[in-house]
Amino acid sequence: MKTQYKKAKPFCQYRLNILLLLLVLSGSIKFVSAQCPANIDFETGTFSGWTCYTGGVTAIGGINNISLNPVPGPVPGRHAMLTSVPGNGIDQYGGFPQNCPNGSGHSVKIGNNIGGHEAEGVSYTFTIPATANKFSLIYYYAVVFQDPGHQAEQQPRLQIEIRNITDNTTLDCSNFIFVANGSIPGFYLSTAPGSNIPVWCKNWSANTINLDGNQGKTIRVFFKTADCTFIDHFGYAYVDVNTECGSSFVGSKFCPSDTAIDVSAPFGYQKYTWYNNNFTQVLGTQQTLHISPAPPSGTTVSVILEPFNGYGCPDTLTAELLDTLTVKAFAGRDTSICTNTPYQLGSPPIAGLVYKWSPSVGLSDPNIANPVATLSNPATYILTASSAGGGCISADTVTINTAALNDSLQLIGSASYCTSTGLSTVLQVFPADSIQWYTNGIAMAGANQTTLNVNQSGDYYARLFNFSGCIKNTRIQNVNIYESPVAGFTINKTNQCLKNNQFIFTSTSTIPVSAVKYTWYLGDGNTDTTKDLIYSYTQPGNYTVKLVVTAPGSCADSISFTITVYPYVAADFLISPVCIDLRVPIINKTKSFPGFVASYFWEFGNGDISFDRSPVYSYQAPGNYTIKLTVSTAQCLPETSSMQKIITIDAPVPSVNYPVKNAISYFPEMLQARNIGYSVLWLPGTSLDNRISYHPVFKGLNDQLYTIQLRTSSGCLTVDTQLVKTRKNIRIYVPTVFTPGTDGKNDLLRPLLMSFVKVNYFRIFNRWGKLLFEMKSDGPGWDGRVKGQPAELQTVIWMIEAVDVDGIVHKKQGSTVLMR
Repeated sequence: MKTQYKKAKPFCQYRLNILLLLLVLSGSIKFVSAQCPANIDFETGTFSGWTCYTGGVTAIGGINNISLNPVPGPVPGRHAMLTSVPGNGIDQYGGFPQNCPNGSGHSVKIGNNIGGHEAEGVSYTFTIPATANKFSLIYYYAVVFQDPGHQAEQQPRLQIEIRNITDNTTLDCSNFIFVANGSIPGFYLSTAPGSNIPVWCKNWSANTINLDGNQGKTIRVFFKTADCTFIDHFGYAYVDVNTECGSSFVGSKFCPSDTAIDVSAPFGYQKYTWYNNNFTQVLGTQQTLHISPAPPSGTTVSVILEPFNGYGCPDTLTAELLDTLTVKAFAGRDTSICTNTPYQLGSPPIAGLVYKWSPSVGLSDPNIANPVATLSNPATYILTASSAGGGCISADTVTINTAALNDSLQLIGSASYCTSTGLSTVLQVFPADSIQWYTNGIAMAGANQTTLNVNQSGDYYARLFNFSGCIKNTRIQNVNIYESPVAGFTINKTNQCLKNNQFIFTSTSTIPVSAVKYTWYLGDGNTDTTKDLIYSYTQPGNYTVKLVVTAPGSCADSISFTITVYPYVAADFLISPVCIDLRVPIINKTKSFPGFVASYFWEFGNGDISFDRSPVYSYQAPGNYTIKLTVSTAQCLPETSSMQKIITIDAPVPSVNYPVKNAISYFPEMLQARNIGYSVLWLPGTSLDNRISYHPVFKGLNDQLYTIQLRTSSGCLTVDTQLVKTRKNIRIYVPTVFTPGTDGKNDLLRPLLMSFVKVNYFRIFNRWGKLLFEMKSDGPGWDGRVKGQPAELQTVIWMIEAVDVDGIVHKKQGSTVLMR
């Protein structure tokens, strides 16, 4: 059989250094009664007997100082009582259970995950009985720290202090401090730190406090947590204490016929070493010791418990094993149940026993002490119980009879409807020896038939009986019957002009309940949910206004009316400056509406008028004139709309003849027109690079007379003239020095030609006669690069062949210095 240690109560343990606490079968552990500190294990689910503290932490001169003050009781968010049933889940950073896994009912959490250089603590003070020279405690702890990387004295921490108050001494072996860093044994980095700051965690671990030889002394156990000494980083811990009192223990009972037994030591230690009774043989190094075959009755085993290095004291526990176990199976009493109604067999399980039910049909689990049986027919089950080691076999039988009772509930009609729909609700059950209908949990007088006509909202079900003693309730059917509203509304005036229109919609709906929803659909895409509404439209037209009134249960009614919004025609037009005698560019932007006729009245500021929508008009004299448009419609008289704008009428600038321009034949010469208007056109475009430029470049052989059309934005046209006379000056010029680069000064080597019409070639050689560059024009020129790389400082030779305006071929060569 298996013997498992557990915390009957979080334990204060007498003689723990020589005794092993074991979870055994019911009644298999015996101890001599002694006075245990009340609630040192938290098992009352309160902090009774404990003192709670709050305070802060500072670091001065390289020393961490936790300052705590007692408070009347636990402070929410800083002292938390944890309960194993139903449990508090796992720690969000460490992933370990918040409830101590030692089998106890309660443990505590000290601190929280909010920084603020806070500190918390809990302490328990007690006196060891004068007759108890052997006395020990085991406590459990788990830790979560943010690690901001501060100095050690500034980091979050857990401090455990065990003090002999009587002698004013501390128990050095059991006093230690955890500080947030990655070198603490047993710590690991959280995979969900919640930020970029690392979080170190330590799962539940155990430590022993050996208090042997302190009989009659007063002891204080103190757990303290603290954030970092600055503001932002937190530290907190979980704590539990095991308690069980006694001066001598008898270990596990097992059956004489068992083939093997298992014995388990307390969890949470770093190392376990099991020995025989005289410590001459190591039996195992795991928390659980498996012994096969079963040892002789009265055998003792011992285990040495070693906590994580530097965090606790080693201790030795011993237990005695006896083969005095007896087993009695109990399958439960024979009974009758309703068909398919779950019924629990057997009795609560006893630790260390193995259970087997036969047959397994209809059972939730045939291998536990108290499975749930769900049967449609009678059945007889046999329960066999034995010890985990295979001995002490016992059997028991139970018979379960069944009686059928159909608890189905049928809905005929609708479970939710409005009174205006004409629907109905009928509920029906199968026949039974007795039927009672309920509404909202109250029995309905005289309602004992298989059918029930429902005429009001509520929760309905039937309770069914038969003579075999079965009682079943049907499922609950919720029925909602809603009163329907009647929609209605009035309008102050159904036809209005667009300007200053204001429609007042007033609901006259009949509503059976107060909880109602109004929805107005205004015909222009907009809606509103108020009961009454004042609304103005932004566009003319015919609109259908609809009111939908919705009561509980989505019961709704609606009503619609059509209204008309006559257009308000707003005068609008565009004009631009224009030259005299040209048509005024009037653009009438007044919006027109189908079915509505608008009247237009134009005034041109000089006594002339027009009634056309888009009049044709021109002015014969320059100046500024005010144009005014007035618009009206027959539906919205006497209201009119007016707009007026000032127009500028221009006159052309007088023409001029430009001075004669002398140019060298076929050599670029820039011309310049007067800067008048916004466009220019040179006629003809002969020998010009850009005829629509105010400063084109002339390059030609012959004299040329140009006319220059200058046009203003208002359309006024001025025509100037320019005569260009040409002469010959045949010349080839190539610079003697050039400085290629990117500064825009003398960057290219090229010929400058006067009175030449064609370049046959322009070639550049180095001093050894190697061709560096060639082109068949006078531009753009050589940039001083050879195959994309800058050429070195040198003197280059150039050769050119070109044809002048008379057709004569000229050849010339020379040298140029390339400098950088």
